[in-house]
Amino acid sequence: AVLVHGYYLDALAQMLEKLPRDGIDLYVSTPLRQLPAAVNLLRQLKWPRVQVFGVPNRGRDIAPFLLDLLPAALAVGHATFIKLHTKSSPHLSDGEDWGKHLLGSLLKPELVQNLQCRPPQGLLAPAGTVIPITIQLQNNGHHLARLQRRFGVSGRELLDSQFIAGSMFAGRLSSLVPLLQLELERCDFEPERGQTDGTLAHSLERWIGVEVHHLGMRIDELPGDPRSMPGFGYRWLSN
Repeated sequence: AVLVHGYYLDALAQMLEKLPRDGIDLYVSTPLRQLPAAVNLLRQLKWPRVQVFGVPNRGRDIAPFLLDLLPAALAVGHATFIKLHTKSSPHLSDGEDWGKHLLGSLLKPELVQNLQCRPPQGLLAPAGTVIPITIQLQNNGHHLARLQRRFGVSGRELLDSQFIAGSMFAGRLSSLVPLLQLELERCDFEPERGQTDGTLAHSLERWIGVEVHHLGMRIDELPGDPRSMPGFGYRWLSN
């Protein structure tokens, strides 16, 4: 299953042109206002197996991933997945390069083949994106503390966890089943105001790593240059 939030349709088209099609079911979410255009794009690209979801512009890529794409893929029974979105990060001077690094790591035909033949035990992340949850924890602590109390995760386990910066990754779909227990609704996510951190969506990006750690699974990095990460990732970590 390839799960994509397509906020920018031009970037979605470029992404899908690079994606191998054999053995892949495609799941796409996009803002409601451009749903007809997204459907037309997918018809032009002649994708053989695709489900499309029109969603409110709320919760970034995380809300549609948890509320629409992930449940749909789990219902079909896929073993493995790739999660993508049309990343822009205009608040970062190197945001475009970062997006290219994330997509380049996950759109390789050999990765798709490996997922189909040898499913990993946990998640696979682009090089340099697996960082401690403690980075920028001060912006996301209030949401994470609520999740910690609700699910009985110890403070030590929370602080020992890592997360995948950029929210693009691949792996075994069963590692994400506990996320359905969050029982979130769209209204739980803050309205879109251009926030760069501190929202429920940003905190859930981190919580995915906590859940994987709690299950005893791994987050492994794919081959690549970790220096493609922005300063708050690889360069902070190296210092």
